[in-house]
Amino acid sequence: MKKIARFVSIFMFVLGVGFALAGCQDNTTGATTASTTTSGVTQATTTSGAAQATTTTVTTSVTTPTTDTTVNTSPWFLAGNFSGYVPNDEDFRMSAVEDNEGWYTITVSLTVDNRDNAYDGHYYKVTDGTWTVCYGTEKYALQPAPVSPTGGGLGSIWVYENMELTVLFDANTLTIYDNSMVDEFSSPRIYGDFNTALEHGSNWGITEDDALVLLDDNEDGIYEGEWTFPAYDGTGEFGYSFAVAIQAAYYINEWGNYWGVTEQYLFDGSSGGMGLVSYLNPGVETTYHFAYDSTNNVTTVTTTFANPIIYGDFSAWSLFSEDAIVLEQSLTDENLYVGTLTLDAYTGEGDGYMLAVSLGAQLYYWEGVGTWGATTQYLFDGSSGGMGLVSYLKPTDTTTYVFSYNNTSHVTTVTIDLISPIIYGDFSSWSLSSETAIILTQDVADENLYIGTATLPAYTGEGLGYMMALCTQEKLYYWEGVGTWGAGTQYLFSGDNGGMGKVTYLNLSESMELTFTYNVSTNITEITPPTGKSVAPFELLSRPTLYGTFTRETDDSECWILEGEDAAVMTLVSGETTLYEITLTLDTFVAPTDGYYTADLGYRFILVTTKANIGWGYYAGEQYLLNGSPAGMGAATIITVMEDATYRFVYDSLTHITTYSIVE
Repeated sequence: MKKIARFVSIFMFVLGVGFALAGCQDNTTGATTASTTTSGVTQATTTSGAAQATTTTVTTSVTTPTTDTTVNTSPWFLAGNFSGYVPNDEDFRMSAVEDNEGWYTITVSLTVDNRDNAYDGHYYKVTDGTWTVCYGTEKYALQPAPVSPTGGGLGSIWVYENMELTVLFDANTLTIYDNSMVDEFSSPRIYGDFNTALEHGSNWGITEDDALVLLDDNEDGIYEGEWTFPAYDGTGEFGYSFAVAIQAAYYINEWGNYWGVTEQYLFDGSSGGMGLVSYLNPGVETTYHFAYDSTNNVTTVTTTFANPIIYGDFSAWSLFSEDAIVLEQSLTDENLYVGTLTLDAYTGEGDGYMLAVSLGAQLYYWEGVGTWGATTQYLFDGSSGGMGLVSYLKPTDTTTYVFSYNNTSHVTTVTIDLISPIIYGDFSSWSLSSETAIILTQDVADENLYIGTATLPAYTGEGLGYMMALCTQEKLYYWEGVGTWGAGTQYLFSGDNGGMGKVTYLNLSESMELTFTYNVSTNITEITPPTGKSVAPFELLSRPTLYGTFTRETDDSECWILEGEDAAVMTLVSGETTLYEITLTLDTFVAPTDGYYTADLGYRFILVTTKANIGWGYYAGEQYLLNGSPAGMGAATIITVMEDATYRFVYDSLTHITTYSIVE
């Protein structure tokens, strides 16, 4: 985007014409003096909240150029096409600037009549009256200095336009300024009244040190940058003021000399200046991302939320309404953000309340009015939202929903805590709302207990028995974009986590009225049958497990381990569907000297597939000797290990036979 001066590239090929100006001797310093540049800075008045073309000067400013009314003894001349290239024309002797020692100025008329037609344009240098000491492009304040495309000038400053040209020369630094200087920025710059708050230079400053410079790293014409702004605490009605500056010009007038923006845009792409600005009004510290599109001059402003927000028609589609739900990071999983929302029964005619999860906001413009709206957003099933795509909730009563958003999958899990635990299963057609589902009520004497009674007929199915689980929560599941409510948090009667096909089985040989008691502190559900009757609910182990005395190291409590990290849980043999294996390192058998097993001649082994409760908790249920026959009432397979070795055990779930061999 860099363009030092605006010009029309007109190439004229003129024969027999010399260079416009004579060259200067580079090794002379002429009347250069020690720097006495004043430190004061003069700038034009800028009204609060208005991005005008009058901003802080880049150079050391001077007061209004004023010529001396006495005899002009200035040692400096302006020489160029307007003077016939005479280096010491008295009509073009520069005048000292009042109250600015070492500064000189002159204004000349550049017209079509005095234009250099051979090289097209106007050319000038500052001289001491000779071509020996003279200064041009190498001392120009704007670099690279403008040079003619026709090749004319020999280092002289080129001005294409016909204009009233005012030149300032700082003899202290040998620097030349004029009001033809136009700087088209290599990158757009955002400037305004926010700099002080950001501790980033001066308000309304347009230098690279003051303004926010946008960059186009991938060269796609989109210039971007991101900065964090403190909460706005100013007195303005709308917040911080902004404009995007593309080009600046150098002004020399009664207010001094300074750079001012000449081309600038509001965020919506319309022209700025003359008091027209865009605004941002952060209520808290906020990071904004700016993306300026050089094809249409629109600046897209977005912000990413620190926490996801759930919003929708219940919050009047406002992301910042008190009704919108800000999810908080889970204390147990940094990828999860959780929150709750209570909705009244839906009485509308649609599919229910409309909701979405938003991760950020964008400033949208409609007829010049900026409004914040959601940018990146997701539906509850993790698919992208927006453009009319929403998720729905349709409560029939006042309901409190629990949301858990996963920032990796973008899925939002929606659950409802049940008022009372419910026992459900195949006997209730897997419905939590079926009349046959068993609703438990809180015990009056013990708030940790929930009790319910139901009569179940004898089991006559072809499975292992009635399949049951206790549910404390409903969950919204999605299949091909359609949401359906099902069981959420659930437990087996043993207290283990349920779901994913895990259930408690109950095989009744006759119809019984059963009492179910759920303990919320242990998640265990007890079944009480009628007097004189017994029941034996059971559950499948995760995989076949070896069970016995081979796990004993110091005492009998280490025997018969059914579950946990010390249990001998088998794994499926690779490529097989019915064979399970485990490798155990066994020491040479030595009978224990204390405990129950001192008379044993080897390790005891049983293969167990289920755990059951026949009245005193869940222990080994269906179990087999290693030869495949059922193990009952203390029976076990005895293996006398004669040497320390590693053994591989393989169980066949079809025959229930377990074989073993030493691993070589």
